[in-house]
Amino acid sequence: MRPTLFSVNLFGIPLEFHAYTVFLTTAFVLATVLAVRDNYRRPQPYPVTTVGGIWVFVGALIGARLYWTLQYASWREIPRALFFWEGGLVFYGGVIGGTLAAIAYLKYCGVPFRPMADIAVPYVPLAHALARIGCFLNGCCYGAPTQMFFGVTYPPDSLPAEQYASTPLHPVQLYESAGLLIIFGLLYFLRHRWDGTGATLWLYLTLYGVLRFFTEVVRGDVPHDLWGMTVSQVVALGLFLGGGMAYMFTLRAQRHHVAGTFDASREISPKDRTDSEMAMPRK
Repeated sequence: MRPTLFSVNLFGIPLEFHAYTVFLTTAFVLATVLAVRDNYRRPQPYPVTTVGGIWVFVGALIGARLYWTLQYASWREIPRALFFWEGGLVFYGGVIGGTLAAIAYLKYCGVPFRPMADIAVPYVPLAHALARIGCFLNGCCYGAPTQMFFGVTYPPDSLPAEQYASTPLHPVQLYESAGLLIIFGLLYFLRHRWDGTGATLWLYLTLYGVLRFFTEVVRGDVPHDLWGMTVSQVVALGLFLGGGMAYMFTLRAQRHHVAGTFDASREISPKDRTDSEMAMPRK
């Protein structure tokens, strides 16, 4: 655990760089740069720039903070939802806020959402994996007690220690980070297969729903009070079902489109039909 990654003294002013903030910011910058780079490698790139990343970053922060406030705080604290420095961010809220900001930015630029989503989405799990490492160093989003040899213990003054003392806990942040890197590798490998259909987006939501559902089993910082599940598990189940159905529907529509295009290409043109009739022997 290392909440403060490093500190510097700038002209006599001490500055601390917190691990979660550093990893979160690095993740957004990296994902934005890679997505924009992929876009400009296309034969006909869309008119988007890294400014879109700023829109998404701000939207994700607002959404993540507001979601946390609604889930964990009282209604009276909603006006404090924009106080990001107080901590308290939820990934699902970040997805909602970031997606709405992305839609607004793309509409402003006149760019269709689904094709651009297929370009950018593979880098979302990469960014999320980096952010989860920040969670691990910060000591948040911690796991449940475990007897496994790779269990981790936290310092006495940390939040996990307040709940579990020196009991070894699942490094669930690293579990999720590893799973997200696998999802990133798969989406990156398949990123050109369904270009412009939105299938990459739906596949990401499906795979992340599966990953999050199982990592929530060993989360120790949230109650399992919804039919034995956490709130995030219920949302993950919805992501899996909704994303999976949308993914299958998209693939089916694409197959029908390809089949229709193939059948149309086999039709004989009037000129070919005339040439064929002229070549036939006359009785």
